[in-house]
Amino acid sequence: RAEQRDMRGLLYAGALRYAHALAEHDAAIAAWQQMPRRPDLQRRLYESLHARAKVHAELGDRPAAIADDHEALRVATELHGADHPALIDLYLDLARQLASQGDTTGAKAAAQHASDLLRSRKHGTARSRCDLAALTRDLGDPVAAEVEARAAAKLAAPAAPLARLPGYGGCYYPDPGRCALAPQPGRR
Repeated sequence: RAEQRDMRGLLYAGALRYAHALAEHDAAIAAWQQMPRRPDLQRRLYESLHARAKVHAELGDRPAAIADDHEALRVATELHGADHPALIDLYLDLARQLASQGDTTGAKAAAQHASDLLRSRKHGTARSRCDLAALTRDLGDPVAAEVEARAAAKLAAPAAPLARLPGYGGCYYPDPGRCALAPQPGRR
């Protein structure tokens, strides 16, 4: 079954067995594509495409990751419409992949779509906002990154004491170890 193959793919990816994960996701996607075009099955298809994109990225195959993210966005947009919150993480992952390929213009456009969705209907989670902050910083806009990081902190825990992240333009976040803006080993 497609669902079982997809779950095995996620488990293999979690165990860092990416070749096995890729094979399982390939089989799941092929099965989802053969099924009737029902909303629940289309959702599973774009989730599988997104999961496979992450595996491709881990294997260093950025063009395949980008292609899967584009296809996942196409299916999700067709299913939910262009302003659905399910698109936020898809756009963020696409932006990361485009940036890693050196396509700064494409990365900024995808990040802007995610940002527009986060703002338009107040969608998103603290993690999505923090991911956008890190991506925005990496794309060269520390001021916008600061705004997103503060929004992430507000969503994460309004009453929690906030930790200041040194060297990141005064970014505040309740749990610096879980924020993408936290200093990473080997990163300046």
